[in-house]
Amino acid sequence: MMLAEKSGHMARCALVALALARQDGSVQSPAQENLFLTRWLATQLKQRRFPRDVAPDIEWMLKQCRHLGVRAKLASKLDYLWRSCTGELSGVRLENGYYPTLSSKRLTGDFVPLSGTL
Repeated sequence: MMLAEKSGHMARCALVALALARQDGSVQSPAQENLFLTRWLATQLKQRRFPRDVAPDIEWMLKQCRHLGVRAKLASKLDYLWRSCTGELSGVRLENGYYPTLSSKRLTGDFVPLSGTL
C-alpha cells in the first residue's frame, strides 16, 4: 500500500468515527468535534493503529488541533486528505493556502506536514 493510500485510509477512518459520534449525539458542536478528533487522533498515534508512515500526518493534525482549536477545521482537512488520496477532488473548496500545498505534495508522494503553518 502506498503512502497516499495509507493516509487516505486513516482520514476515512477518522471521518467515519466522527460521523458515528455525531449520529449517537456525543458530538453536537464544532468545539466537541475538535475535542473528539483530537482525542481520536491521539489514541490512534499512541496505540499505533496506523502504519508508521502515517504518524507525521497524525502528529501534524494534532498540532493543528491543539494550536488552533476549532479554527483548525480538521474535519475539512481530513475530508480533503481522503478525497486527494482517492482522486475525488471535484467540488473541494480551497481555503487558507493549505489545500494547494497539500494537494501538490500528497499527490506526488512528497508530502511532509508543514509544522505550525496553515
